Amino acid sequence: MADQSKLRFRRQPTVPPKSAQRRNAAVPSPPTKPSHQCNTPRSRSSLSEMEHTNLGVWDYYEQRWTAYDSFPGVRYYFRVTWGLRSAPYALLLIRDAFTLTPYLFTLYAFCFTFESVLPAIVLKYNMQILDAIRTALETRAGNSQNILRIALLRALCHFAQRLCTFGTLYAAQEVELRVQSQFSQYIVEAYARLDLPTFDNESVQSQIECAGEQGSPSVWSHATSIFNVFGGFLGLTSQFAILVNVLSDDKVLAWMALFSFVEPVLSWWSRPANLDYIWKASVNSRDYIKMEGFKQSVQNRVHRTDIVAGGLSDYIRQGYQKSVARAGVHAQNIWDARRFLTTRKGMNAGALLTPLIKDVPQLLMAFRAIESPHTSPLSLAQLDLVQTTVTQFTGLLASFFHMLEMLAKNLRMIKNLYDLIEIPNEVRDVGKEGEPLVATGSLKCALGIEFQNVCFKYPRTTNYVIRNMSFCIKPGQLCVFVGENGSAKSTTLKLIARLYDAENQITIDGRDIRSIPLESLRKHIVLLSQDFSIFPLPVRDNIAIGSPGLADDESRIQEAIRLGGVADFVDSLPQGLDSYLIRPVHDWSSELGKEKVTNQNTDVSGGQKQRIALSRAFMRVNDPDARLWLFDEPSASLDPVAESALFERLRDMRGSRTIIFSSHRFGGLTPFADLILYFKDARITEAGTHTELMQLGGSYARFYREQAQSFPYGSM
Repeated sequence: MADQSKLRFRRQPTVPPKSAQRRNAAVPSPPTKPSHQCNTPRSRSSLSEMEHTNLGVWDYYEQRWTAYDSFPGVRYYFRVTWGLRSAPYALLLIRDAFTLTPYLFTLYAFCFTFESVLPAIVLKYNMQILDAIRTALETRAGNSQNILRIALLRALCHFAQRLCTFGTLYAAQEVELRVQSQFSQYIVEAYARLDLPTFDNESVQSQIECAGEQGSPSVWSHATSIFNVFGGFLGLTSQFAILVNVLSDDKVLAWMALFSFVEPVLSWWSRPANLDYIWKASVNSRDYIKMEGFKQSVQNRVHRTDIVAGGLSDYIRQGYQKSVARAGVHAQNIWDARRFLTTRKGMNAGALLTPLIKDVPQLLMAFRAIESPHTSPLSLAQLDLVQTTVTQFTGLLASFFHMLEMLAKNLRMIKNLYDLIEIPNEVRDVGKEGEPLVATGSLKCALGIEFQNVCFKYPRTTNYVIRNMSFCIKPGQLCVFVGENGSAKSTTLKLIARLYDAENQITIDGRDIRSIPLESLRKHIVLLSQDFSIFPLPVRDNIAIGSPGLADDESRIQEAIRLGGVADFVDSLPQGLDSYLIRPVHDWSSELGKEKVTNQNTDVSGGQKQRIALSRAFMRVNDPDARLWLFDEPSASLDPVAESALFERLRDMRGSRTIIFSSHRFGGLTPFADLILYFKDARITEAGTHTELMQLGGSYARFYREQAQSFPYGSM
């Protein structure tokens, strides 16, 4: 059943709602910032003008509202109706949750619904008790059995309400666990399918943050907001019906109820508006920026060695104090500044008049007591009950409006969540329509590569990093990219792996790279990138991930460890291959009420990390499908001995595989290369063998001689 539900997550509603998305342009903030304000709706007012307010060290710009939009309730209406356009996604979420666990979901829905109407039933019995007492006072004869029956029924209602509460909590926890488990798989699947330019796209990042930001409310909390609105509506309508029925026979009580309504309504009317409209804030104080720089310097572990070894504690402390003094007392983060602004907006005329309105019901009751002294005790009880009931009702009404607003936001979150799997990748895949790569020619395991006037600029930038680049690497050749930093060597390797699309034509095995299915292309390529990463997984998985199909092959993992030269390091780890270098979950403890986290990461040198990355690549050393090997600075952090061993392994692989190697320290490899491409200013200025380029006496020859003087070991 879970698998069926997972398939449902891939399906959009029959008619998906269409609405513009907008995101606040807020400045970066500390890690403890509130969740992002995602997809703020447009109002009917013009957004071309922004109202400026100085908030200490911040220039704060907020949406300027027209007189019509400033009228209470108008902004609320636009926020709610804008969010409710995504209602079909809420139905999809409820249906998926029901599919995962139908019995528990039904129990939750039943208990929640029954619990919502029970307060109105209790109110009815409270009124019946007061009516019975009033009848007894007027007739001088009471019906004790009737009063006892009503009291017993009211007690049963309280018991049923508590029972429903327990049922709701139990079912909600069980349903949440199952929904969260299923959606976590869905979110990982949605993230994993994104290619590099798509993942780096700011709009996609915004959508990802809005849909599943770490620390954000769970998926189930979005679903419960739907039930909260439904339960709030049931509670409101049932209590309103009871109030109308009770107050219709007593005009004084009706007037008291009316004035009891005015006070909370006026409070809600005069409350400061939520600061969730379109806004922007930019810091205007260089001293505040420097102040935060000092603070983050002492809080970040990466700077600790320099601070301690350099004796910088006094310098940082004094610098921070000077920056604080210059920035002033109003130097605060933007979230505190906005909170202060909200408080100031709450100090208005409506807030001043509220206490006066609150006393009107007591005055009405005082006049009634003067006219009918014998009913004063009952009148006071009625006043207390009416005021309590009205307060509860208005509180429920305000809560309902708030829940409706939260539902509108959560519906957008739900829509973003379901839309994750539909985000199109920028690197288009021909999929099954394309023909996969096949082995051709005498070198069955090697692939040829050709660039034909290739130009490239990174997505959403204007400057070309490659212009009219052309070269040809034959199958089975060992090719070395050399050149200065920033000459596009790494970018060229990324284009060969089709991490990005370029202009004009790149061919692999004689075919346009765009016509090859991405799955087939990546299957035949091994890429060790310069910016490789250590995954928050055990060392075993960090190596085995190089060939997922052989992740359970212990002999292949051990062979990769040997070839990568990481065996001694693995043996030194407390748990060997099962050790975490970056632990994704830490142990927590409390001390005197303060939560503390235990850092369980392992300090690893750059050379050790690079050996792990090499072992990851060598997982495919015996893979017949690995026909093109791309190495981008794989020896940058290796010592000369390890580097020499790596070069020897690569030389042994030549012929059966096409190997492209990019490096600054290349002396041990270029004399054996079939082709050397020298990069300068994002162009290939020289091409040939080592002997040919040395005879040419150009940039490569000069570069090689300089390295030979700096690194005079045997291979040079």
